[in-house]
Amino acid sequence: MKKLIICGHSVSHYRQRMLGEATANLGVKTTVIGPRDWNVCQ
Repeated sequence: MKKLIICGHSVSHYRQRMLGEATANLGVKTTVIGPRDWNVCQ
């Protein structure tokens, strides 16, 4: 299972869920992290 990490708070919880379901169909786990975790993204 691939993992996709999205950095940002601009994505609403509803869109996060929709995105999560869409990517899950492709075998990708989507994780959305907030600003305090941005060091993980770099």
